[in-house]
Amino acid sequence: MDTYRELYYHLFHVNENALRALERSDVSGAVRILSAGQREAEEAVLSDSFQSSLFPCGGPDA
Repeated sequence: MDTYRELYYHLFHVNENALRALERSDVSGAVRILSAGQREAEEAVLSDSFQSSLFPCGGPDA
């Protein structure tokens, strides 16, 4: 994910899928969907490619 916009859309779709699971009364499915989405978002933010796109000069401490 190159930008926060992509990350936002990813989490938006994760939330939509979780809401659909809740509409089916699938609470455990909704929890799994949200947990996976959070994990994916955190991994994207912590990845080198995402960091380098946010901080092209080497990071906030450079």
